[in-house]
Amino acid sequence: MSFYSKVVTRPFLNNLKTSFFRNKIAFFVPVRLINWKHSKVRHSLINFGLHIKQTRSRFSQVPVMGAFSPLDPSSFSRPEQAVIKHVTLSLNVDFENKVLNGSATLDVDVLQDIGDVVLDSSELTIESIELDGAQLTYKLDDPVPNYGSKLTIQLPKRASSGDKVESSRGISKESSWSEKSKCCSEDTPLTYTGFLYEPQLGGKADVSTSTKSDSLCECCSCTDETYTGNHSGLKIKIKYTTSPSATALQWLQPAQTSGKKHPYLFSQCQPIHARSILPCQDTPFVKFTYDAEVTAPEEFTVLMSALRGESRSTKTTFNQPMPLPSYLLAIAVGVLEHRTLGPRSKVWSEKEEIERSAWEFAEAEKYLQAAERLCGAYEWKQYDLLVLPPSFPYGGMENPCLTFVTPTLLAGDRSQADVLIHEIMHSWTGNLVTNRNFEHFWLNEGFTVFLERKVKASLIEDPIEAKKSRDFHSILGLEELSEAVVSQLGVDNPLTRLVPDLHDVHPDDAFSTVPYEKGSLFLRYLEDLIGGPEVFDDFLRSYLKNFSRKSLDTDEFKAYLFNYFQDNEKLKSVDWETWLYKSGMPPVIPDYDTSMTKPITALVAKINQRNASLISYQDVQTFTPHQIMIFLQELIKHPPLPLDILHTLGAEYKIDSSKNTEILYRWLRLCLRSKDQSILGEVFDFVNHIGRMRYVRPLYRDLYDWEDVRNQAIENFLKNEQYMMHVCAHTVKKDLHLID
Repeated sequence: MSFYSKVVTRPFLNNLKTSFFRNKIAFFVPVRLINWKHSKVRHSLINFGLHIKQTRSRFSQVPVMGAFSPLDPSSFSRPEQAVIKHVTLSLNVDFENKVLNGSATLDVDVLQDIGDVVLDSSELTIESIELDGAQLTYKLDDPVPNYGSKLTIQLPKRASSGDKVESSRGISKESSWSEKSKCCSEDTPLTYTGFLYEPQLGGKADVSTSTKSDSLCECCSCTDETYTGNHSGLKIKIKYTTSPSATALQWLQPAQTSGKKHPYLFSQCQPIHARSILPCQDTPFVKFTYDAEVTAPEEFTVLMSALRGESRSTKTTFNQPMPLPSYLLAIAVGVLEHRTLGPRSKVWSEKEEIERSAWEFAEAEKYLQAAERLCGAYEWKQYDLLVLPPSFPYGGMENPCLTFVTPTLLAGDRSQADVLIHEIMHSWTGNLVTNRNFEHFWLNEGFTVFLERKVKASLIEDPIEAKKSRDFHSILGLEELSEAVVSQLGVDNPLTRLVPDLHDVHPDDAFSTVPYEKGSLFLRYLEDLIGGPEVFDDFLRSYLKNFSRKSLDTDEFKAYLFNYFQDNEKLKSVDWETWLYKSGMPPVIPDYDTSMTKPITALVAKINQRNASLISYQDVQTFTPHQIMIFLQELIKHPPLPLDILHTLGAEYKIDSSKNTEILYRWLRLCLRSKDQSILGEVFDFVNHIGRMRYVRPLYRDLYDWEDVRNQAIENFLKNEQYMMHVCAHTVKKDLHLID
């Protein structure tokens, strides 16, 4: 999800635990030479993707969180025992009742001897659960606020990890192993660096080798993803109906759409809202493939985060052959049109926005090719865009095969292309290589911001100008980070750590610019330290290839980095404890090129002379849209401007009439800081029609800080809350101090 999409949060949890613990309980398996034929090693490899980091001794003592997974503090599921590998969905879209109803069939690999399967759910009405046609007993626990309910499915008999069954792909899993490993001799060493989880021994082995090979064996290219497993398999079918208040679903009335004639549905599952669409293991630790058949009224188009198949009458089919985490499951249903952007891209929207959308995103293929030059082949086949109605709470969402974007990107000047590039980069970092849980969210977003700026700079032919541009956008990000850490969250807030502790903290409440910008800055620091892009780019490609289709945590990233650069002594100088686990701003700021910010600094000084006669359009005639953004961002940090200066600046610089929402949003904030009563109508109209949290939350915070209009702001929010998506309404309530 785009850096510009996320919301800067502030401390609000009164009982937030400030102690940060990382004492790991590790069990080591003595491994010297690993080969395919060794049974315990084979079992370890099978479970590599399901290793457990036995952390946080305090964990089991937390009353509320005691029922949560040892793998993920935000999930009830137990994927170390049994893991979903494939999901088949059959859903009906019911606009009248605002629900999805149908079934989810889960193909589950059993990894340990178990008597039940534990899933996440939220406000789902379960009609039945069956295994091979036989009804199963299940228990749905009382809901934990904001986390949903633990769904425990009792099996008719204990399932064993030693059973041999047919896989969902129609071949025996035992034969699948021999097919993939027949070329591997007993003397073939493992070339993977990382952690192997061995449930029989109770822990993990830290395995390192001297090679940089990206496959699991030297004689072939098989990886853990090619192995279908030698475990028992379960096919569990769950019939259910979602709730009209499902937190992942936004049901729009016709009046909330551009066409004003038809309703609209779209989803937003990140971070942990997929459990309100289907029972699942709602943790990024688990990745599964899926197929779907969706029934909707005939005039509607159905889209999902998958390859679109046949669409006949009221039914549309989909297939996603690439494994993805639950938060990337997505659906949208509306009366839509599309235009072709390139050989693998279309843009979809309501007809009222389709031509603007096609023009704005016409360069999608160029960006994809630039991304491939840095990161390797794009593996998701199709890259489509869906321009959603304005209530979408983010700038973009990187759903595979179908990126969701806000219409606020339709600036008419392609100035917000960085958001599109950001979402494209997620096709590698986030979608292909995924954070294990949201404590390691920087592995998704920090990497994506870092790659986004490298790719955008690569489109500039002059290398000097390319570096200037990359550094300029990094400085803009640094300004955003500083505002979040210093002015809003507070430098001692534990949520400003790159790797925060999310026990007792909902991932929605932890989202801020920190994992985006602090994470990106950390990678830039490492790149500069190790030897620059010429050295670091090869590491990036190796990292992406090695962890493709897997989920990992920060320790695994660090281990892989040290193994790859084992001869680079400079890595020993990195203060890992401060960078990863201490609050506040980064300990080192790169030496950015400031040539593009110098005229901004000079103009801010000129404005602070408070002389309206000195203000002229000539001041900003050569500024790019992003320079205007930084200029306004700088003014927001300074004392409020007198109204005469403010109005002259807005008119002369043509800012008050800008169609670019990034500029308009900052202009409105500047006006609120100066307590400009004349702007209130425009501010309320903006927050009532634009659902993007990046804009809505800061504006509501500014309104709350203006005591004379505080009650008016609260009344406006309560009146319009019903039209906002859950995540936006929930967080604005906190900003307005309506909930703790």
